[in-house]
Amino acid sequence: MQTVEATDPNVIDADAPRLGKQNAMVLHLLQSGVRLGPQTAADFNITRLSARIHDLRNAGYEINSIKRHPSTKCAVYWMTQKGVKDEC
Repeated sequence: MQTVEATDPNVIDADAPRLGKQNAMVLHLLQSGVRLGPQTAADFNITRLSARIHDLRNAGYEINSIKRHPSTKCAVYWMTQKGVKDEC
């Protein structure tokens, strides 16, 4: 697994360590078409999924999300591939 290269030129070098292995794993899963929620992320030992999503969004990646239920903070994350209509 490789580190995630920032797509946003405004990401400073000091933030580069935050774009490490867990972010690379999350990005790989999302780009593979997996819809990630807390349980799926936990299967990959990623316990702070929302923090990883925050890092990737700050790096310039477009990641969609929806709350599973309005009264919870639990969300599901996915990326829409260009040319593919999203079902949500």
